Amino acid sequence: MTKKNLIAQIGAPILREKTKEVKLIDISSPKVKKIIKQLITTMRNLNGAGLAANQIFFNLRICVIELMKNKRYKHIPNIPLTVLINPKIKVMNKTCSNEILIKKRTRDETTHPESKNY
Repeated sequence: MTKKNLIAQIGAPILREKTKEVKLIDISSPKVKKIIKQLITTMRNLNGAGLAANQIFFNLRICVIELMKNKRYKHIPNIPLTVLINPKIKVMNKTCSNEILIKKRTRDETTHPESKNY
């Protein structure tokens, strides 16, 4: 199988669809575990730094990130394997418009006064 068959290419309809939230009850399901395993395997096999579920044709809000001594991204510090489920992107500071910070959502999360949900 070629890389083109494994990963949705630019213009693929699934990349334009809004991804579906993963319900709390489904996070530990065999289906979600299998998708996460496939994300990790595909990302590592293609020497990537991150991969989203919709890129491998699953319309769910799951992504993986990992940079451990990656020859392709030598200029970026190591990032251990991280699985994000239902991530939210927030602009944390208007003066840092070129930076997007991703925070883990927790029950006791406090929000910066200038932050906006997108």
